[in-house]
Amino acid sequence: VPAGNGRLLAVEAKASRTARPPMADALLRLKKVLPAAAELRVVHRPIKEFEHISALRPGVKAIGMKSLIEDLRR
Repeated sequence: VPAGNGRLLAVEAKASRTARPPMADALLRLKKVLPAAAELRVVHRPIKEFEHISALRPGVKAIGMKSLIEDLRR
């Protein structure tokens, strides 16, 4: 997804409330053919008390829909 300031976000959406490290695998494989500056995100429905936890795997963040919209606007 093109984002502001020429950034590129690679996004995978999951219906799960709990983001797990294996959810990042497809994005990490895709990263091999993306520009080095591409940002990787797994969008899920976070549980309220864990919304602040975003590291899923090195280079991949797990975020909620609200955070995705904020990322796109940056």
